[in-house]
Amino acid sequence: MRRDETRAGGDLAGERDFRRLWAGTTVSRLGSAVSMVAPPVVAITVLDASAFQVALLSVIQAVTIVVVAFPRGGISNSGPNARS
Repeated sequence: MRRDETRAGGDLAGERDFRRLWAGTTVSRLGSAVSMVAPPVVAITVLDASAFQVALLSVIQAVTIVVVAFPRGGISNSGPNARS
């Protein structure tokens, strides 16, 4: 059997590359969820922030993504290895 063929049962969980992809995706999504939830929780429990302050913190998080991540993605996609 060639390496790129799946097993007879079609069991992707037995493929090493698939398991690594699945584990990496799981860890990434868990980290993203924690990073969205943790700052407001810390602001409320440790800093005794008001509802307005927590909302402002959430807005700042969203604006940061728009201002930093989106332009950075465009820059990285316009390099010499960019696909058309």
